Amino acid sequence: IGFPLEANRIRASSIACTGQPLCNYAVAETKTKLAQIIEHLEATFGRQIEGLQIALDGCPHACAHHWVGDIGLQGTTLRQRGDGAQEKIEAYEIYLRGGLGREAAIGRPILRRVPSDQVHRYVERLIRAYLTDRRGDESIQSFFSRHTDEALIAIAQGEPMPSAG
Repeated sequence: IGFPLEANRIRASSIACTGQPLCNYAVAETKTKLAQIIEHLEATFGRQIEGLQIALDGCPHACAHHWVGDIGLQGTTLRQRGDGAQEKIEAYEIYLRGGLGREAAIGRPILRRVPSDQVHRYVERLIRAYLTDRRGDESIQSFFSRHTDEALIAIAQGEPMPSAG
């Protein structure tokens, strides 16, 4: 019937809530945004990302449980200045250090108000750092826990990591 049989497992492990335009609480797109992020990650990393979980919610109600995903995204808005006025644009908070199972934990918002058109790059840089610098079979949750908030922000923004001091 046309469904691909060889799909990356990140497609099965990731989830998005109903989001805009079908939920009255959502302030951000979810289903389409998650598909865009996953397609970008598949094109960039291939099978290396299998098993990772992205959880994306359009609001704080957390129907997709963004606070326990390997990388959680919560929809928000950002006011951007332009031509003397402020325009409200779609953005996401990025939650890290959450997880289920043996190392269950509630993630925390580490990056705030990341514009929608840039969020896939932030996620890419976080995953690239994990794949490059993890220790053995270290989980992504442990990798994020091993780094300070400031270091994770620098990684996601593509800036040099602050020196430990």
